[in-house]
Amino acid sequence: MPRYPDLERQNALRADCQRCPALVESRECISWGNGPLDASVVVVGEAPGVSNHEGRSFMSVRRAQSSMKRTVSTDAAPAAVGAYSQATTTDDLVFTAGQIPLTPDGDLLDGADIDVQTEQALENVEAVLDEAGASLDDALKVTVYMTDIDDFEEMNTVYETFFDDEPPARSAVGVAELPKGVGVEIEAVATT
Repeated sequence: MPRYPDLERQNALRADCQRCPALVESRECISWGNGPLDASVVVVGEAPGVSNHEGRSFMSVRRAQSSMKRTVSTDAAPAAVGAYSQATTTDDLVFTAGQIPLTPDGDLLDGADIDVQTEQALENVEAVLDEAGASLDDALKVTVYMTDIDDFEEMNTVYETFFDDEPPARSAVGVAELPKGVGVEIEAVATT
């Protein structure tokens, strides 16, 4: 949607709509039907022949979508052990915390081969996404952290079994250390 290029006029019209007498008590614009109006109102284009409640020519408006942050928690993945959540979500996105090869029962697979560690980490990501109403098919971006980037091929062999024809964007990052001495940690951003 094209926005009106004159920002000063756009802001003045936004303020004009908020001062409209119809909004004084209910804070709802009857003419526009957009529900409560506040600073999130965005002017999106001319509305020829449309006027506000005072009869002046006006612009069409829409509300910017508001989204509330929610935390996600599931027993199907290891519990968060610190000041973080397993994931946070808004109306349409999920951000998982990094998942390590720790089973939901608390068994750490730090001594296992990288393929086993990768599988457990991805199962944890999958469980967290599921709790948030998403799946690995909804993943937009995955980041894989590895303490030994030479293990990439083994990690990738397991990784590709979790994604079908349209895998998400991915970064693989070599790092010096990961929590609890594991070899891999995986996080994802997905859409709901």
